[in-house]
Amino acid sequence: MNESIADWEKELQKRNLEGIPLFADSHQMLPYKIIEITRAIIIDKDFKLLMMKGPMPSSPGLQSYLNGLLKANEQHL
Repeated sequence: MNESIADWEKELQKRNLEGIPLFADSHQMLPYKIIEITRAIIIDKDFKLLMMKGPMPSSPGLQSYLNGLLKANEQHL
């Protein structure tokens, strides 16, 4: 990735993206074996990795997927 953080932030604003965007250069991503950008990673409240290639924020199925995770979590309490 050859973008600067400033360029990346401008692109986020231009696209009006939601979620929690994180910036990492390719060197920082090596331990996680991430080779594709953009990527939505789903992590639970305890920082347990749930999905490495989760639905993107613009995905129509995202809300139902997250609701399913919440419902499953409630059942385990």
